[in-house]
Amino acid sequence: MKAVAPQTARLACIGAANWDYKLQAHDALISASSNPVEAWPPTPGGVARNLAENLAALGAHTALACVLGNDMAGRTLLDHAQQLGIDTRWTVCHPTHPTGSYTAVLDRAGDMAWGFAAMHGTLEPPPGFVSSAQAALDAQGAGVVDMNLPQDWLQALLDHAHSHQLPLAMVAVSVSKMAHLPQRLDGLSLLVLNADELAATGDEPARPHPSPQAARDVLWQALHARGLKHLLVTLGPAGAAFSSGECLNVLPAVPLCTTQVVDATGAGDAFSAAAIHALLGHGQPLASACQAGLQAAARVLQTRRSALSPRP
Repeated sequence: MKAVAPQTARLACIGAANWDYKLQAHDALISASSNPVEAWPPTPGGVARNLAENLAALGAHTALACVLGNDMAGRTLLDHAQQLGIDTRWTVCHPTHPTGSYTAVLDRAGDMAWGFAAMHGTLEPPPGFVSSAQAALDAQGAGVVDMNLPQDWLQALLDHAHSHQLPLAMVAVSVSKMAHLPQRLDGLSLLVLNADELAATGDEPARPHPSPQAARDVLWQALHARGLKHLLVTLGPAGAAFSSGECLNVLPAVPLCTTQVVDATGAGDAFSAAAIHALLGHGQPLASACQAGLQAAARVLQTRRSALSPRP
């Protein structure tokens, strides 16, 4: 019998697109002092845009709905996305704000020490953006939105996905922006976050390290009680946890030697994209999606690229 090729996944990526700047310290970082660094060339970034690039590299038919400035930086980002095969027809231009930027300061081991985001256009989208994002979601049949967008915009997208029975994933971007998470999560197929971001979903202030197991159980159970279907929590070198409501299971990270880790930037977005591609794009079990994410993260950790390389 002739083998049937798997159907191409179709996914809309909604949220931030900006330029990333990386500075890596030569020595231990010293606060309130000048630190010698290596400045890397600027690269296209933004969580939604990063997800779109990774999903395109995985072979998905990918659309991008984001807000760019009316400037050369925005036009260059748009051209770059189109060269990757990403459908950009739902991207809109902000009438006043410039294209966003994100600066990451890495320690000498390649881990992020500080991050600085200047993304006013995404935080204050023009009025027509939500309609454009909903149209992208309708056209693709499934999608993912990052939590750079304001809470009311995220709620509008989630309500639209729920009412139209469209699978939608949501990806956290920072502890500070966990305040954007809608209170009701009915219709949210998947939420991806890290341990600190999970801690920030509770009533207590976020902790600098993963919560104790008992506290973590309360947090993930509360998210499911709010309507969430699936949850993925990245745990850094400890791997990742996944839950569909019954229990929180943990998968170990792909083993890597210290010398194999070149740059941690982008590993989280690669994890999210691969997991979403497996779960929403191809209907694989959550455990398989989590494993796909861990394998993708390991690939990115071993390169200075902040995204997966396209399939040959």
